[in-house]
Amino acid sequence: MKRLLTALTFSAFAVVGTSVHAETANPGLNLESAPASQVEVTQERGNDAREEAVRNLRYMWRGSMAIENTYVLMFFNNSRVSVDIVVRCYTRNGVSKDIRVGVVAGGSASVGFMEGWDGNFVPGEFVEVFYEGRNMGRIDAPVK
Repeated sequence: MKRLLTALTFSAFAVVGTSVHAETANPGLNLESAPASQVEVTQERGNDAREEAVRNLRYMWRGSMAIENTYVLMFFNNSRVSVDIVVRCYTRNGVSKDIRVGVVAGGSASVGFMEGWDGNFVPGEFVEVFYEGRNMGRIDAPVK
């Protein structure tokens, strides 16, 4: 069964979204462009290495292994510095919850029910990524 996964790179002034199928779920490989409406980002620019690492985080949605028809959000940090972000998760009816996420240098981190989100993500939900109180971008859960 093919599941659609989504990857994102935060750049200095724009967000580049891409999609891959689970069978080719190698971040950065065989990527196709995602719809522009799928991601948004503020146009703030900073100079420190951690902020640059946050802007270069990649993400991917994967299907949950525990809860059918739901998704887990995964972040990948290819930089040499670890970063701490806040992921503000929104339900379809606008209720939100902040989850602190640490993504180690060269590592990954997940956001789903194991990390405190209620029942994983479903279509219509989204997250906003914050670094030091600044909104760095929005990521929408995949549509089935």
